[in-house]
Amino acid sequence: MRKSGVIARRYAKALSELIKKAEDYEVIKKELELFLSSIERNEILAKVLNQQWVKKDYRKQLISSLNEKLNLSTIFVDFINLLIEKERLFLLPEILNEYTSLIDDIFSRARVKLSTPVQLSESERSNLKRKLSSVLNKREILIEEIVDEGVIGGFTAQIGGLIIDTSVRKKLELLREKIIKG
Repeated sequence: MRKSGVIARRYAKALSELIKKAEDYEVIKKELELFLSSIERNEILAKVLNQQWVKKDYRKQLISSLNEKLNLSTIFVDFINLLIEKERLFLLPEILNEYTSLIDDIFSRARVKLSTPVQLSESERSNLKRKLSSVLNKREILIEEIVDEGVIGGFTAQIGGLIIDTSVRKKLELLREKIIKG
């Protein structure tokens, strides 16, 4: 993990430790996403917030003004102000990723990026979720489904750093390697 990733994980962990109720984890995640998308849509605001030569008090005032429109929680605004104070606001996208990973662990969830040649039916999707839940020992499986006509039969699933490839293409590659090795 890169140094910025380690730092982002620390901030994400600190943010998660401030939260008292289970439903607040998701609220803070939504606020992270909303805030991040708001500053990404406004290039000038993003530049001003991330420039160290712009006074911290001015940047905090900008956050306060933005908060009037977004109606963010006090915990979240204080967290953003801390990032400004420590000159770490540029880490926000990584903090969001790390925070999402932390709350997924807290709620025993796994995120799966699934590539299939055709859209799965609801019964196929629920069957796959049940099997993955059992194998991964997670209560909830969140599937991001991608239809990829390059996948010939079967599917590929990415769960964090783990890749499960049941596609015919992969089986043919393995068969080819066996034939070459003799």
